[in-house]
Amino acid sequence: MMKKIAVKLIVALFLILFIVSLLTSFFLGILLRASGESITLTREMLFVLVMVIAVIILTAFAFATNYLVIRRINKLIAATKIIAKGNFDFDINDYFDDELSELTANFNLMIQALQSNEYLSKEFINNVSHEFKTPITSLKGYAKLLQKDNITTDERKEYCEIILNETERLHKLSNDLLQLSALDSPNIIRQTDCFRLDEQIKRIILLMQNEWESKNIEMIVDLDPINYRGSEELLYLVWLNLISNAIKYTDENGKIEIKLNEETNIMFKIKDNGVGIKKEYHDKIFEQFFVGDKSRNQGSSGLGLPITKKIIDKLKGNISFTSTEGVGTEFVVLLTKTD
Repeated sequence: MMKKIAVKLIVALFLILFIVSLLTSFFLGILLRASGESITLTREMLFVLVMVIAVIILTAFAFATNYLVIRRINKLIAATKIIAKGNFDFDINDYFDDELSELTANFNLMIQALQSNEYLSKEFINNVSHEFKTPITSLKGYAKLLQKDNITTDERKEYCEIILNETERLHKLSNDLLQLSALDSPNIIRQTDCFRLDEQIKRIILLMQNEWESKNIEMIVDLDPINYRGSEELLYLVWLNLISNAIKYTDENGKIEIKLNEETNIMFKIKDNGVGIKKEYHDKIFEQFFVGDKSRNQGSSGLGLPITKKIIDKLKGNISFTSTEGVGTEFVVLLTKTD
C-alpha cells in the first residue's frame, strides 16, 4: 500500500502539472494568435516557454515538498535539540494525517514520558537523600559524643550500639538500592535456573526460625512440590521479603499460614493475623520509600515490597493482597507455569 506522504506528493505533482498545462495552453494560444514572426522565431519562443514551465514545475514541487515534509521534519529536529538541553515542557502541533503526524504524536508521548520520568527521578533522589541523611546525622552525632572524656562505660556501649544499628541500616539501604537498580537491566531474568520452589521456601522459613520462634509464632506450612525454571536468586528475594514482613508484623503468639500449590498458575499465599495495613495505605505500599506506621517500621527502607513487586512484574506474574487493620494481611503471588 502506498504511504500517505507519497500519495500527497504525487497528488501535489499532478495538480502542479495540471495547473501549469492550463496556463501554458492559455498563454501559448495567445502567443500563436498574436505572433506575426517567422516559424523559426516561434520555435525559439516555444523552447524558452518549455524551460520556464520546467522551472515553474520544479519550484512548485519543491515548495510542496517543503510544506508537506521538510518543514515538519525540521520541527522534529529542533525539538530533539530542545530535549537534549533537558527541557521537556512542550509539545509539537501537527494537523496532518500521515506517517509524519503519527511520528509527531509518538514524539509528544515520549516527551510526556520524559516529563514523568524527570519528576520521578527528582522524587527518587530526594527520597534517597533523605533516607541516607537520617542515619548519617545519627552516626555523626554519636561519634562526637564518643569523643567526650566524661561519658560512662554504659553510655559508650549504648552509643556504639546505635552506631552499629545505623551502619547496618545504611548497609541494608545500599543493598536495596543496588537490587532496585539491577532490576532495570533487561538481562536480569535468567531462564536457566531449574529448582524446586517448595524447597526454596522451606530454606527461608528455617533461616528465619529464630525470629518466629522468639515471638512464639505458629507456622502452618503447606507446600506442594513444584519445579520452576527462572531466576532462583530473584524469587528468593520475593519469598524472603514476604515471609520476613509477615513475621515482623505478627505479634507474639500469632499465626502465619504459608501455602504453595499449582493449578492454572503457580500460587503462593502467605497469611498472618498481625497488625494489618491501614486502608489509607493500601494504594501506597508498593511505592518506593513508603513507610506506613513509622513507629513499627524503624530501620525500614521502604523498598522491600517495591522490589518484590518489580521482580514479580519482571517474571510476568502478579502480586495482590487483602488486609484489615488489627485482623491481618494476606499476600497472593501468581506465577506462570514453566516447562
